Amino acid sequence: MATISIPAATHINVVATTFDHSAKSNLGEIRTGSYLSQASMLVYDDILRFQNSTDAPTADVSNFNYNEFEGNILWFMDELVGMESDWIKTASASSTTAYGYVQFTEDSVETAVNRYIGHLERFNERSLTRDWVPYSIKLGETLPIPEWLTTLKNSTKTHEEKLDALTYDEMLALAFVHLHSKKSKDSNFVLLAEGDIYASKEIYKNNHHTSPDAATLTRLEDFFPWRKQNKYVEKLAHATSSVPSNAWMHKHCADNLNQGKTPDDVIACISAKLIMHSGDDLKIDYENEANNNSNNTATTNIITITDVTPSIAANLGVYAKYNSLLTNQLLEANSQYKVFLRKDSDDINDFSFYFYRSGDIATEWLQNIKVELNNHPDDYNYDELCQTINSWSHPVHTYIIDWQYNASNANYIIPPATPLSNPLRAGFYWPNYDVQSTGIMVVSKAMGDTRSQLGTMFHEGGGHAIHVNRWGGEYGAASGDNILLDNAQNDNLLALYGDYKTIQDQRIAVLVSDYYNKVAIRDASQLVYNASLLVWQSAKNAQNTTQVNLDGQQLNLDIRSAANAYQKYLVFHNRVYGDLPMANIRNIGLYTVDTIEEEFIARIYQTMATNRCITFVDDIWPVMKAASPAYGNMPSLADIIDLDMAEKIDIVMRDEMKLDHRSYNIR
Repeated sequence: MATISIPAATHINVVATTFDHSAKSNLGEIRTGSYLSQASMLVYDDILRFQNSTDAPTADVSNFNYNEFEGNILWFMDELVGMESDWIKTASASSTTAYGYVQFTEDSVETAVNRYIGHLERFNERSLTRDWVPYSIKLGETLPIPEWLTTLKNSTKTHEEKLDALTYDEMLALAFVHLHSKKSKDSNFVLLAEGDIYASKEIYKNNHHTSPDAATLTRLEDFFPWRKQNKYVEKLAHATSSVPSNAWMHKHCADNLNQGKTPDDVIACISAKLIMHSGDDLKIDYENEANNNSNNTATTNIITITDVTPSIAANLGVYAKYNSLLTNQLLEANSQYKVFLRKDSDDINDFSFYFYRSGDIATEWLQNIKVELNNHPDDYNYDELCQTINSWSHPVHTYIIDWQYNASNANYIIPPATPLSNPLRAGFYWPNYDVQSTGIMVVSKAMGDTRSQLGTMFHEGGGHAIHVNRWGGEYGAASGDNILLDNAQNDNLLALYGDYKTIQDQRIAVLVSDYYNKVAIRDASQLVYNASLLVWQSAKNAQNTTQVNLDGQQLNLDIRSAANAYQKYLVFHNRVYGDLPMANIRNIGLYTVDTIEEEFIARIYQTMATNRCITFVDDIWPVMKAASPAYGNMPSLADIIDLDMAEKIDIVMRDEMKLDHRSYNIR
């Protein structure tokens, strides 16, 4: 009888990342789900059914472990998709009808559908006699045919349209069951459960591709490796500096072991330092400020607060219509969507709209933060999070809303005819002492994911709100909690990041000029991206060149050169724009010379607080220097912030902000 318990030593190969296959970036954030799990159960059960009922078994299933089987199927199918399509949904072949992630042909789709139904029927026949216990399926329970499978079976659409209608999860579930037939060897599937790479390649060659040519066999050498850990983990485990991505700066360190605190403790620490308020509270507090101002003869600023909810269409809560960066937020019982407008007479072009839901949204936000912390136990140091939050000098009045937008006139159309183009703010701190004696922090719950909102809390709360005298020194003044940069350094920092995009786009143009110098490039980075991606995604296996319309010109572009240019572009673009720390730092050029130092240090604190073990000297400063070398007449980042200054920044983070559960490299 097979077992579903996990043995002490498992043999599950790790799913690849872009560190293993750069082309996997084509997949984005798409992942498998419940249907590939169902397909794993169907094939596992079918193997047990046959091997345990025949007098001549062809595979030893005495140690056939389901958990290992499912884990290695995730690895196997990911490699199969990479091998077949470079993780491109619309990949197609020029000589056959093969199409999509797994390159189904027209004939194979019908076979795969019938095979899936057959596996389901045999699975259901064993509902009372099954010799193992599938997760969440009770004895006697049967499984219905999935709706997507019935739709696919009865569809009269084109081959491409049928496959495009499937999700990634459905596609891979169908493909995996399709591998298991009378012609396949159960012994190979049993070995797959052990992560056997030879059996895995046999399944691919004999049950999926069936007749691989020499080129396919050569390509196969780069796929289905025995991978106890992927290249990302290997690099992480041996790195002295962090491995950056758009959301994390992962770093291996021993200082994160044996934590005493839990996510619940962190939530308690946050709750002790944040005085939580709702959107309704913010409206009332603004109204009180307006009343106080109207009674104050010393001020000429007239503040008006207007409830504009009645003037907005019924689909007010569909926030994504305003901007793709916004996420829709659900109403709780007795809650409703609301919007109010704040107008200050001293700024005639600023109309501030605040979108929120009534009710206890603060508790909802805290619960989301707790889930985020629970989901990443190896990525946060709970002890240090509590320690740095406890170091804040005073509580911060915090208002949780859905989102806020500054319009240029009172006749703001909601939702607008076109999506909002102006930058939306994830939150802000405002030293408005007429509302609260220590100012206010506003966090937008509909903006970004929960991790980014946690970062906003550290940035606006620990980076701004608790530093009453400004964290860095105010330009030209001898005031500030920590004066690090002098006036010349502030000037140069603002100049460097004020022209950051222009400089980086020029560097990109030079980077790929060996291929694109025959094209008159007006916007180098965008044109290179569009052209390279177009060629990369339209490449056919049997072609070396393809014709594309590039900026109005018909060009025959070499696929390999274009793909190489695109990869150069992608790596460079991620480093200087998309990945941390530059994704967080590069926008300091939008601030003024009076505020850039404080904003810079607040963003460093946010980045360090939400990424365990990293330091400024070892992890952030080197990336900043690489992204901003001397260019033209512009000083380099190393000229503005030298090693002495970099160490001073780390000392502030360690000693003042109590980020001391990490190893600093200070002389």
